[in-house]
Amino acid sequence: PCPVSPGFASCSDVLPVYIGDDRTDEDAFKVLRKRGQGVGILVSKCAKETSASYSLQDPAEVMEFLLRLVEWKRRSSTAAPPMVRPRV
Repeated sequence: PCPVSPGFASCSDVLPVYIGDDRTDEDAFKVLRKRGQGVGILVSKCAKETSASYSLQDPAEVMEFLLRLVEWKRRSSTAAPPMVRPRV
């Protein structure tokens, strides 16, 4: 069974994306990392230890990322996805 949301027939059709900005979001980032399924994105202007795979600086960058993600999906699945910074 697909652990995401009802209404999705197959997990292969879904990419979980969790965007969060504080310590309470770390549990979700850890679950995504442990499952090796999905993307955790920390929103923070400061470098900090996290289990998120990527980061954005502020809510404005989150909005830009989401808009680019929608546009990328509309254009083509072969084009490069929107950029987020990998965590090092």
